[in-house]
Amino acid sequence: MDLETVQKVPQLHLARLNLKSDGTMYGAKVINRTLGSPEEVCGKLVDVARKDGGIRARSHLHGLSEWVLNGLRNETTIPILQEEDDEVLQDIEKIASGQVTYSDPIYQANKDRWERLAQEFVKLGLGGEAALYQSKGASLSSIEHGTDDSEYADTSAGVMALFTFE
Repeated sequence: MDLETVQKVPQLHLARLNLKSDGTMYGAKVINRTLGSPEEVCGKLVDVARKDGGIRARSHLHGLSEWVLNGLRNETTIPILQEEDDEVLQDIEKIASGQVTYSDPIYQANKDRWERLAQEFVKLGLGGEAALYQSKGASLSSIEHGTDDSEYADTSAGVMALFTFE
């Protein structure tokens, strides 16, 4: 955005990032998507949060389910899926398409598989918020199941990624 516009509009809200008192960053979001990805727009917010005590970050993994479904349709290559038998692939499809919830036995039986898929998704830099934290030096420390309670939780089967900064 041009400097003149930014100076004229003092309440201009371009992006946001939350920092909890325990040092956890979360909710990085670009308000106007034409500005770019979270990695491109929110980096300075992460820098400020780090100075204010930010030591870890929690990230949504929106888009994970679609990525997995595309892999199941062979629209994209996901090596992890090629290792599984048809029954497991059907269960993973049920998870990705939102047919089962975190407490369902199908999810619980495939929890480790879904976690591996989430880790690969993060490793490939496909999660916008996750890629932001990684670009600022954070390392993936864990995948949390059933913790995303946002309106977009179904885009990741409710998983979130937890990062730590060195």
